[in-house]
Amino acid sequence: MMGEVTRDGSQECGEQRLLAELVELSAETAPRRFALGLLDIQHDDGAVVGWGLDFGDEAIAYLPVDDSFQRFLRTGSADHARRLLARRDDVRLIWLDEPVED
Repeated sequence: MMGEVTRDGSQECGEQRLLAELVELSAETAPRRFALGLLDIQHDDGAVVGWGLDFGDEAIAYLPVDDSFQRFLRTGSADHARRLLARRDDVRLIWLDEPVED
C-alpha cells in the first residue's frame, strides 16, 4: 500500500529515491520546445504562428488559426514542420530550449 511507512522508514526512503529518479528521467527525456515565426520583411513585421515540442524522432506543432480553429502537425522534426509552413511564407524555426547534452 502506497504511503505506509515501516518503523525503519524503508518504504518512505524507497519512494523518495524512486521519485528522485523519475524527476531526473523526466528532465533527461523532456522534449525540446520551439516556436515557428513568420517574417514579413516587406512590411517590417513578424508574428509567432505556432509552438511545438521536438521529441528527437518526431515533432508536434500547435498552429492556432483563429479563436475557433486550430491545427496540429505531427512531423519527423521541428524543421520539417517549418518547411511545411514555409512553402508560401518566410517561416523561421526558433528554439526556446537549449539542446540536451548526452
